[in-house]
Amino acid sequence: MQLAPSLANGTVIPLTLDPAVSTLSNQVATAFENRYNRKLTLISGSIVIGGTSTTTTLGSNPNPSTTGTPVTFTATISSATAGGTMTFYDGSNAIGFATVSSGQASFTTSALSAGTHSITAAYEGDATYLPSTSSSVSQSVQHVLNAPAGLAAQATSTTSATLSWPAVQDATSYEIRRRSSSTNGAYVVVGATSNTNFTDNNLAPDSAYLYVVYAINGGGYSPASTPDPVTTIAFSDDPLVAGTTLVKAAHLNELRAAVNALRAIQALPPAVFTDGSLAGQPIRAMHLQELRSAVSTVRSILGVPAPAFTDPTITTQSTAIRAVHVQDLRSAVR
Repeated sequence: MQLAPSLANGTVIPLTLDPAVSTLSNQVATAFENRYNRKLTLISGSIVIGGTSTTTTLGSNPNPSTTGTPVTFTATISSATAGGTMTFYDGSNAIGFATVSSGQASFTTSALSAGTHSITAAYEGDATYLPSTSSSVSQSVQHVLNAPAGLAAQATSTTSATLSWPAVQDATSYEIRRRSSSTNGAYVVVGATSNTNFTDNNLAPDSAYLYVVYAINGGGYSPASTPDPVTTIAFSDDPLVAGTTLVKAAHLNELRAAVNALRAIQALPPAVFTDGSLAGQPIRAMHLQELRSAVSTVRSILGVPAPAFTDPTITTQSTAIRAVHVQDLRSAVR
């Protein structure tokens, strides 16, 4: 049977089977069945030319997205009664299938790599509706940013500090935030940069600050870096020189003031130390032990890693007090 090429979509052509000439055979034509040997039942039917034309539209959510997070693609056919199957493509590669229900099909994936993807949806049609393919959707997938690692904050004067950190893959900029005793426990933004270093020139003398850094790109913010503290107390005889600089009561009093400045960030009361201001007092192992304990405690409270100390154990009447013991404590508070 040959059909006229001018037939419109939806035209129904009756199909009538003639018992006299209708025969069913196997592939090698060695067995036959027909109406007359009562093995073949003939049922006439019809052929539908084409079907109703459709259009398919495609949307995605969210867009942009980040690697490893789910993205849902929803294809909608122009008729709400369409059924069948929808195939989703990333370029020319099929990435998923979905059943069409009430003219709509959705597909969710978390497997898209970082970059821009050209996504289309191809409706395969059904007994009533013709196939159609959507226009492409440009899906932007951002790399999930890691938190900046190894933030190093250092006071450079009584009113300024410098910060540095390693670059974060796919970051386009960085945001710097700090806490102090005047911010009621909250971090405030103090600057942004596309570099991996920053100078904060707006500090007050004899104060303490806690810094974090965020990496940023078009997909949003990374988690915060591990915080790092700064104190703007001017230390005398800085740095102490081994074998030359005597360890003085003033050095320990400055460190006590720095510890209490750090405690003030968290609205904690000043730490209590033995022997008051130490003026005129001999320096004892207990004074260093108390400072080490106080520094370690406040760093833990602020979420800062524990410091490392030379001669981890200081023993009364055994361990000689050295310049490096003071320098270790200064490094832990500034």
